[in-house]
Amino acid sequence: MSILTMLSQIDGKLLFAIFGFLFALISFFYKNHETNQLRVLKSISDNIKEINKICIDVFAKKTIDESIYHKISMHLDLVLLDVKTFPTGKFYNCKTCISENRDIVNALVEDYKDLIFEDTPIENKSIDIGEYENSEKRMVEIIQKSVQILEKLEGYMT
Repeated sequence: MSILTMLSQIDGKLLFAIFGFLFALISFFYKNHETNQLRVLKSISDNIKEINKICIDVFAKKTIDESIYHKISMHLDLVLLDVKTFPTGKFYNCKTCISENRDIVNALVEDYKDLIFEDTPIENKSIDIGEYENSEKRMVEIIQKSVQILEKLEGYMT
């Protein structure tokens, strides 16, 4: 066996090892990205579920507590924080694409927030919950918007 044959075999093994390492690295990043998406999506989903539960209590049962506003605000802040960390694209997408996707989701969350607070007894204490006529309609709109947010986020899953 000549030295050239041995060097070509070593070069082939080295090349194979480098490709194997790169494949393992890409696989690691993909799995880490997917796990991160699932973790953040669950957190967003749990917080939205709590907000919807509170809104149902307010609008369906027509009862309001002093701490309702603060509870909803806390859960909304957590949703907004999680949306900022949610990877809204594949792990190899450019930052601009991910940022544009995140802006779309942020707009949906802002619409959701407006539905909850704008012209409702939750934010405006002068509106009597017992006489609030749009409670059922508002409750349905809130739930529909929350489903729209979650569907949009699920659409970014890899």
